[in-house]
Amino acid sequence: MSRLLARAAGITLASGMIAAGLAAPALATTTTTVTTVSTTFAPAALPAPTVSSPDYPPNASAGGIGRPGRFTFSANGSTDVVGFRYGPDFPSTYVAADQPGGSATVWITPTTFGVQKVAVKSVDAAGNSSPITTYWFDVNGG
Repeated sequence: MSRLLARAAGITLASGMIAAGLAAPALATTTTTVTTVSTTFAPAALPAPTVSSPDYPPNASAGGIGRPGRFTFSANGSTDVVGFRYGPDFPSTYVAADQPGGSATVWITPTTFGVQKVAVKSVDAAGNSSPITTYWFDVNGG
């Protein structure tokens, strides 16, 4: 019996009730499942930079006290590198790369003779840094 007939008979049908032998229409039930996915992005580790110097090559005594030398830091194939930190013992001074994944050249003037070093690490735009490359060079004493 439809609602119209039930209304005409003066019977009110409610969900789940039976009146005058007529069942109310069943309510549809919907089940919704929600799945939450959490993703953590871990950037790839930056490779240690390469370091070179035409004025103070490794494995050779060159230059001298007070004689500035060029040192070039390169991204070692990583396009994420935007700069470098460097220093004699700890890489603290920042220099920007010429382009993302590029290089930077700095001038370093030795103040003592003998074996010296410069420590360098690459830096990406998020501030992550690479392992340190230590470049050893020998400054002439004369």
